[in-house]
Amino acid sequence: MSLYYKWLKEPVIILNFKAYEQAIGNNAVKLARQISKVGDERVYVSVQPTDIRIVKEVWENTLAQHVDPTGTGARTGWIPVESVIRSGAVGTLINHSEHQLSTEDIKKIIARVRSLTTQGIDFGVVSCADTAKRAGEIAALGPDAIAIEPPELIGTNISVSSARPELVEDAVRVVSKYNIPVFCGAGINKPEDVVRAIELGARGVLVASAFVKNDAPGKWLKDVISVL
Repeated sequence: MSLYYKWLKEPVIILNFKAYEQAIGNNAVKLARQISKVGDERVYVSVQPTDIRIVKEVWENTLAQHVDPTGTGARTGWIPVESVIRSGAVGTLINHSEHQLSTEDIKKIIARVRSLTTQGIDFGVVSCADTAKRAGEIAALGPDAIAIEPPELIGTNISVSSARPELVEDAVRVVSKYNIPVFCGAGINKPEDVVRAIELGARGVLVASAFVKNDAPGKWLKDVISVL
């Protein structure tokens, strides 16, 4: 069973903590408590590998932000899939525009995850892509979901769902033949951005700074959920 099949309710909201000062260590736990208070199972949080275990204690739906295409062993400084699984992660993001991977490395990671899945380990892969073409290439490798994010809009107040609606629609169209959901990220700041993304065919969103840097992150999350 893949991670996606755990997401019984849509749309999915992935809150990416990145490496923001407001979202590492004890600060990550504080934000996770805000998510826990809201208590919506559609919300996932993507954290630094060092924070997976402490965040997991507060919020079950915890993802890694990245894994490497290696197994266990003599791999100093690398992050094998097994290490984040044993820390409690239920899945991982990969290929974010801030940490891009080659097609071959993405293929290796997905293959590694699938080999563990056959052993009864339930773990999912959400791969980012910056274009519809790239989304299709990665979808063919069999991740659990694709997140379309044009890098020029990441961290801005300009939502991809309003500034580049055709990109979201194209990604949904290209990926649909693989029966893989598309999530929408980059510049998602307010409830209206999320609504628009869903209207364009996305089945979830990725959000970072709008939540992490918000003075009232819990209220922001409640407001977003209220329109879904």
